[in-house]
Formats: sequence, structure tokens, C-alpha cells
Amino acid sequence: LYNFDSDIYISIEKYDLFSQYWSELANDGALHSAYETSEVKVEYDNKTPCTIRLMFEYNAAGQILRALKNGEPMQFKDSNATLLYEKAEDILGEATAPDMTDTQKEIAIHDYIIQNTKYSTDSNQERLATAESVLLDGIGQCQGYSEAFGLLLELSGISTRIVSGSAAGSDGIYVAHAWNQVQIDKVWYNADITWDDPVPDTGDYASRTYMNRSDDFMRADHKWSDLFQTCEVDFPIIPTEDLASSDIS
Repeated sequence: LYNFDSDIYISIEKYDLFSQYWSELANDGALHSAYETSEVKVEYDNKTPCTIRLMFEYNAAGQILRALKNGEPMQFKDSNATLLYEKAEDILGEATAPDMTDTQKEIAIHDYIIQNTKYSTDSNQERLATAESVLLDGIGQCQGYSEAFGLLLELSGISTRIVSGSAAGSDGIYVAHAWNQVQIDKVWYNADITWDDPVPDTGDYASRTYMNRSDDFMRADHKWSDLFQTCEVDFPIIPTEDLASSDIS
């Protein structure tokens, strides 16, 4: 999924077995983390073995990341992708510097999104779940926060994934939620940028409580499938006012 292929072919003994695996993956949230625009389309022949074709479509952020992964020019037929890419590049030029470490870039991107985005439930729900809503409109929900964070990190050369799981609200009830996994210095961490953005909005204040945390830390109020990358190390980020002069490495 993170190669952003449009078509994937699978050969399996029979379709019923594929359907079983597919249901397990879907129930675990493992098929909803690749910037998709709609339900995955499936074609198959009724033979043994069975050949299955999976067809994926990607939103603007996914189209940018596909070009990045494949080393293609950042030129898009979709005007939304062009607009989002130009905005992302402007943000990175403003928030980051070439001499920053990956951790410093991550902090800068994390804080920029939080300081310039308000969590919202009052707009188009489908739009709120995209990087476009967060980076262009300044509002979003968890999927949008995660996609925006992932897009900016990947454009900065930092690997990231999106986890689809659930998290406990103030009433203790778990609801659908999305956050990131980020690879820094070859180590994978959890980062929940949505939960670091206080509600109601507090302007320039950016919490870093859920930044670069281990699975053990996250399990206190998050649930997700064990099919996702394991994050064994806990590396909480100490707030600093001066990223360029910090001793974070």
C-alpha cells in the first residue's frame, strides 16, 4: 500500500480464502492507511488458483507521495494535488531548515500543524479527513491531521505510516481514531498529533505529550491491530523554544 500502486495482483487457492483474509485485514483497520479516496475495487476470476486484482485510487496527498516514492516529477493532472504540493513546499520552507536533524524537522512540522489547525466537526466530514483540509483550510479531524503530518514528513525525507485504530474519549468510550508512526534514526515511534492539539484551540501552544511514544505508552488510551509496525522505544520530546539550537539528536 505504501508504494501507492494503482493495481495489485494476488494469486491464491480460492476466492473464499482471500475473502477471509480480506475481512480480517479490514476489521483490523489495516486497509485504511494509504490515502485512499474510496473503497478498494476487487476483480477476480472464478478459477483455482484464483487471480485477484485490487484497484486503488488515491487522494491529493496520496498522488504526491506516489510521485515521491517513484521518483517522478511533481506534476499532476489533478489540480488539487498541485495546489496541495505547492502549499506543502511553502510550509516546509517556512518551518524547517536543511541543517535540522530529523527530530528537529519532525518537531517543527508537528508544531506548525498544531499552531495553524483547529480540530473541527462542523464542516464537510470527507474534506476534514484530508491533508488538504488541514494545510489549506486550517481545520481537520484525526485522519486529516495524520495525512498532513505524514505528507510533510515524507517530503522531508522522514518515513511515516498512518495507523487506523481507536482511542478513548473523556467518557472512556473508544471511538475510531487515526495517528502516525514515524521513523527517526531507524527507530519507529507512535505520534498522535491530533491529541497534541488541545480543544478548545489554544493558539500557538503545542503539546508534545503524544509525540514519539512507545506502544506501551499508547496502550493506556489507544487500541490498534498488531499488524502495524511495533514501536518498542519511548522517546518523549522535551519542549524547547529554539529548535535550531536545541541539543536534541
